[in-house]
Amino acid sequence: MKPDGVALAAIQGLNENLEEQVRDRNSRIKALKNSLAELKSLVIMLAARQEGADL
Repeated sequence: MKPDGVALAAIQGLNENLEEQVRDRNSRIKALKNSLAELKSLVIMLAARQEGADL
């Protein structure tokens, strides 16, 4: 195998690894955004309950 071919194969392997990491990171970000939205909803609900109790 020529050195250029070896270098290209190495680059392609690194690129695949990087793309997998990006997909994993995007998946974790999406899960965190969903969790954050759920927590925000709970805070709003609890704040509304507290306001009702204060009246």
